Amino acid sequence: MAFCKYCGKQLADGEVCSCQNVAAVNQEPQMAAPQMEQTYGQPQMNTQPQMNPQFQGNPMNGQPYQPNPQMEQAKQAAGGFLKTALDSITHPVTNAVNCSRTSGNFGLISILVNLVLALIGLIILCLYVKGQLGMFGSAIPYAKLVVGSLVLSAATYFGYAASYFLTTKFIFKSELSFKNSMNIISSKAIWDIVVVVIAFLFLILNAKAGVFLFVIGSLFTLLVMLYSYSEAVTISSDKKVYAMFISIILVAIVTMILSKFIFGDSVSSLVNSLKSIL
Repeated sequence: MAFCKYCGKQLADGEVCSCQNVAAVNQEPQMAAPQMEQTYGQPQMNTQPQMNPQFQGNPMNGQPYQPNPQMEQAKQAAGGFLKTALDSITHPVTNAVNCSRTSGNFGLISILVNLVLALIGLIILCLYVKGQLGMFGSAIPYAKLVVGSLVLSAATYFGYAASYFLTTKFIFKSELSFKNSMNIISSKAIWDIVVVVIAFLFLILNAKAGVFLFVIGSLFTLLVMLYSYSEAVTISSDKKVYAMFISIILVAIVTMILSKFIFGDSVSSLVNSLKSIL
């Protein structure tokens, strides 16, 4: 007579006890229970650190946070533009000449910034004029004046750049790229922003003083651009005079055609309405 050494059950000769098989079957649900609880229980909290898009690195792995390269490049580009813009104000001709001898896009960026700020300024000016005129200014097409002024400003900047490029390179056979030509007029674009801001502030206090400062400031920025071109190109002085004269004539013709096409008689109605302010 034999007995099972695990459960003590009496066994016949050659019989094998099945107690171990039953124990294994009963143990499987208990072993799977923690897994089921983890899978279908309450949501587990994410213990991994959330990464700031401005920084890179994993402090859990001993890696310190590092600034995002794209953010750093954007900050450096903005800081570089502001520094160059300040140099354009303090040393307008020198900075324009230095920019014209590089392959950077400071001229194009200056023009775009100028146009964006001009849009904001024109909207504020239209609101101011509309408030001053009241019902008498209802006939003024403010939207057309804003859009038309931006088109004329862009045509002036790019027109000077194109005329300088064409006359210098193809008429007087000297090296000057279109990008460098835009860099030449960068100081004018920056100084135009300063002139418009100062003239607008005085316009609020005294309309005649604001208009006077705008005219004087525009003449100053024109002189800055002409002298910058004269210092930047390598053609003779006589050719520089002809190139600048041709550029002024071409830009004047283009702007007059655009003004007539865009505004029509709107300018006359605006001038007549502004007489009550002035």
